[in-house]
Amino acid sequence: MVKASELPKAIKNPKNAVKVAHSRFNFSMGKILYKNTAGLEANLKGRKSRKLMQKYHKKEMPKNPKIIEFQKKGYVSLGIPYDKEILEKVVEKYNKMIEDDKFSFVRSEYKGKVYSRMINRAHKQIPELKEMITSELKEMFEEHFGGNFQINYTAMWRNYHVPPQVQAEKEIFSSAWHCDGADTEEITLFINLSDVKDEHGPLHLQSFERTKELVKMGFKTRQNPDIPLVVLEDPNYVVKNIGIPGTTILANSSICMHKAGLPKSGCMRDIMQFKIAPSRESLKDNWEVYCEDSSVQKIDNSDEANVKNRSIT
Repeated sequence: MVKASELPKAIKNPKNAVKVAHSRFNFSMGKILYKNTAGLEANLKGRKSRKLMQKYHKKEMPKNPKIIEFQKKGYVSLGIPYDKEILEKVVEKYNKMIEDDKFSFVRSEYKGKVYSRMINRAHKQIPELKEMITSELKEMFEEHFGGNFQINYTAMWRNYHVPPQVQAEKEIFSSAWHCDGADTEEITLFINLSDVKDEHGPLHLQSFERTKELVKMGFKTRQNPDIPLVVLEDPNYVVKNIGIPGTTILANSSICMHKAGLPKSGCMRDIMQFKIAPSRESLKDNWEVYCEDSSVQKIDNSDEANVKNRSIT
């Protein structure tokens, strides 16, 4: 609904007013019905995925303790589940590309200053990424979903220090508490590509149960949470992905409130993610061909990677 104070703007730009009203309705109904901030549409997609999973997948109780913990909390720390040599190759190539305009692009800037860079289509430029999805991880994903899955998206980026005066003016990257607006059955691997300590601005996560509690307490929006910081960031509930390169957290970022930490002066953070979703079909050997492209990534329309992905949704 458009507020009375916004009516003059709405009259001048009715299409934008409709978009704003729709966005507010989507956000508000998601909070009311599902007690998270992913939005109504993302939760309905998740509901659809769950129904399809029940039809195509086996309903069995997980045996892997990591998956049991993940399903209980919405996230789980996996340590470093990768081959050391493969991880080193990936990190080495990433570090050569991330500051080079031929391989990466500006992900976030403000008033001419760059605060984040991203590798362009990492799944095409660093083929070793495929080998990071090990047989052990595949088994975990299959156990969680009760059947087939697809890897829909990969990304690698670097966050730099944002001065306090800039932070006060604008949220440069996702440094405010929020839930992602994706299918709520989609899960994400968050992987450190550099040594991450508190001063580097690590990923912060809260369980889906704590997320529900915060919404019930009156959490409003990422711009205006309207909850005391001591409550919102209670260390008894907040987990940070601190650790050396390869340190990984598996999370459902649509139902678990999370945010990017802000690197301190002279610090930065390198991170990678894989997004995984349930599917009717088994993972193909050339799964990277079917990965989606971010809206900000440069796409060659003739490239085979534009083939429609095989997600269940």
